[in-house]
Amino acid sequence: MYSLLRNASFSAISRPSSSLMATRCFSDCAPAQKLRGIFEEYRKQHYSRETPQRFRKELVKAAEDESYPSMIKVDNLNRVLENIGHADDRLSEDELNDLLTAAEANVTGGDRLISFEQMLKMM
Repeated sequence: MYSLLRNASFSAISRPSSSLMATRCFSDCAPAQKLRGIFEEYRKQHYSRETPQRFRKELVKAAEDESYPSMIKVDNLNRVLENIGHADDRLSEDELNDLLTAAEANVTGGDRLISFEQMLKMM
């Protein structure tokens, strides 16, 4: 799985927030719900023996960007979807912006980034 997803790079910087608040924000965020559903369906079909938590960690780790350790580039989420065969489920620009808002993420040097931890909470 790691090699399949490695081509997508992610990165993110987020402001500190409580994990309860982040979980609540992501549970109300339609794009986050969409991603959760797609990734869970993929896990059940291809990695049913792995626990959901381990799968999420491997997915996010595979998506990490070398330029931004422990960060996910929101713009590359669609590349991950393509890599796992869900190109038709790409997120729109508005959905990507909704994810950034829900994660209280920052834009750094033009890159729209979410932290590794926030991405795990989202999934």
